[in-house]
Amino acid sequence: MSASSSTSSTDSKGTFLYFAFGSNLNSKRIHVNNPSAKRKGVGLLKNYRLDFNRYSERWKGSVATVVPDQDEEVWGALWEIDVKDMDNLDRQEGVERNIYRVFHPTIHVELNETAFHNETEPSFNNETSSANETSSHNETVSSFNNETPPSVKTVTARCYELIAIDPPGSDKRPSVTYLDVVIKGALESQLPEKYVHKLRRIENNGQTSEYLIDRKVFL
Repeated sequence: MSASSSTSSTDSKGTFLYFAFGSNLNSKRIHVNNPSAKRKGVGLLKNYRLDFNRYSERWKGSVATVVPDQDEEVWGALWEIDVKDMDNLDRQEGVERNIYRVFHPTIHVELNETAFHNETEPSFNNETSSANETSSHNETVSSFNNETPPSVKTVTARCYELIAIDPPGSDKRPSVTYLDVVIKGALESQLPEKYVHKLRRIENNGQTSEYLIDRKVFL
């Protein structure tokens, strides 16, 4: 097997790969709507930057998105989620309300040691498009059975980009609460230290979400 290989975002086990860069870095957050989510490793999305472009009343500040930028990159977590939870994830991201759109970028992944190494695990099959998909993804990968998985590989993963953005001049800073959840998720995901430091330097709007804090949601 070559040092670099590729896999589609849906496999024969009825699961799909999801790249998280915002609040869903946090395991408590993602499991609220996607209880089947299993962490697979650290991922890198190249030629995009992290941004905050839409105010959320629940979060009391702007929420994260990724924006094409040839000079930037975004680190995140790669999750494997049951297909039955795909609609839950789409609803969380407001896909039907045209808040976020689904896209399938190439993610460079630092895999957990056993992430794709299981004696009973079959090869990933070509992805079959669903009603929620905007395009098909036919990349495949050979089974890792009886082989040592590479430390870095390329995968195609489900991801979400904000399309309902606030107008120019809006306060697009995230809240204290939102940033806290993102940073805790970044630490939990073991994202690179320099990237976590970059997240810590993001300016917040000074607001907190009492709704989430009172219920100790995600915190």
